[in-house]
Amino acid sequence: PAVAKQAAEVAEVAALLGRISPAFDLAAAVDLRIVQAGSGGGFFEIAAPDRGGEGGFAAKITAGNAVDLAAGAHWWLKYHLNCSVSWWGDQLDALPAPGTPLPAFSGLERHTTTYDLRYYMNVCTFGYSTAFWDWARWEREIDWMALNGINTPLAFVGQEYVFREVLREVG
Repeated sequence: PAVAKQAAEVAEVAALLGRISPAFDLAAAVDLRIVQAGSGGGFFEIAAPDRGGEGGFAAKITAGNAVDLAAGAHWWLKYHLNCSVSWWGDQLDALPAPGTPLPAFSGLERHTTTYDLRYYMNVCTFGYSTAFWDWARWEREIDWMALNGINTPLAFVGQEYVFREVLREVG
């Protein structure tokens, strides 16, 4: 069950990479792995790709969960491939032409956080802006959150029901 869950999470991160770079198959260029995480916080590692039988990868990114894996992929894109994924648009011009290999990463880079929960959004954004988003806009925001390591977005879903029931109870 744990291996199947990890494989599903890796597939989700690969799909995310496909959505942000449909012309260049980033998911095929990087070896994504989820490993058993320690307690507390989160981490990702970017390492030189394994060469034994797994050739073709530009880097190996390892993390303890899907959000940290996406954040690691974003770090690799931003700081090693000079690309950007943002609210205002993406800059992926530094990626080579499709079919051209990416430069191989060398060394090892590890990033950690002591925070279990990485929070994002506010009441006004959720109440006034997101109410009008369609699925494509939500998917883009969810992808952006994962790429930035956010695992706890604010969502006041069903809050009005709780308020109504409490007010009825107190008269």
